[in-house]
Amino acid sequence: MANYLIGMHNIFDENKYNTDYKEWFYGIEFCNLNEEQINKVLHQQERKHFRIGIHFPLIKTDYLKRDPLIFSKDAEEAKMARAAVEREMAYAERIRARYMLIHFPKPMILNHNLSWDKCKFHDYEHIDENEYSFEVFKQRCEEVFNWLDKLIEKYRVPIILELEVINKYLYQGNLLKDLLEEHRSIKLCLDTARLHVLDEIDNEFNLDEFILKYVPYVELLHISNIQVGEKIENRHYPALESLCVNEGWADIKNILKMISQKNKELMVLFEHRSDLISRSQLDQCYEWITQIFDD
Repeated sequence: MANYLIGMHNIFDENKYNTDYKEWFYGIEFCNLNEEQINKVLHQQERKHFRIGIHFPLIKTDYLKRDPLIFSKDAEEAKMARAAVEREMAYAERIRARYMLIHFPKPMILNHNLSWDKCKFHDYEHIDENEYSFEVFKQRCEEVFNWLDKLIEKYRVPIILELEVINKYLYQGNLLKDLLEEHRSIKLCLDTARLHVLDEIDNEFNLDEFILKYVPYVELLHISNIQVGEKIENRHYPALESLCVNEGWADIKNILKMISQKNKELMVLFEHRSDLISRSQLDQCYEWITQIFDD
């Protein structure tokens, strides 16, 4: 059976906790908290016994980038990113976190013949694939996976890689599959909204084929919807059955059915803004998603 979570970024939001979190949920994924907020989290966890997931970074530090730029071509930047990840892993072990999630790869390797204008990336977040050959990317991936394996062994906290933009180096061929087979302690996070955006932008990306190929390696699924047309709208919108694919919304039912038929033993995180809908609609969202995974 799937285990369900909610996410909280920047603050322990008691209103969101009271609205979104249910007693039958498994845990909460936290990101970018200060010391006072972390203490609130640990106090609430002691009372309610939920599991803690970490979306890098849990702790606000002097590492100022949103994600660790492990794949940076700048050796010093990559070194600082690795150090930041290890600091987080040490803290994750202390608080007995269920997992730590990092975005992979970062910077993203993008085909700039495609139109990414809708996505609003920061300049530092991406590199043109013409400047980062497959051979270099493959070598860096092997180095990174070996390093992550050592971190997992040292700190005994699982690492989950969230695929932010799946470039052709990852969806063509078997590089990613071979890495995951060799490094079984490393798992994937898929995000329904990110998958939908990529499917709309990159005609060579086959969403169904990719999911079916990689669902055995998925340990965490982030669920929200998003509307893609001439521009991207309604980010982190709750996944409601009533949202129409013909109006640019993701086909959540199709994505979840493909995943649930092959892998029901995963964590499912509702990464949505519940303030955009009514409490009745939120209950409908939970009921619909859990029904798909329970069928």
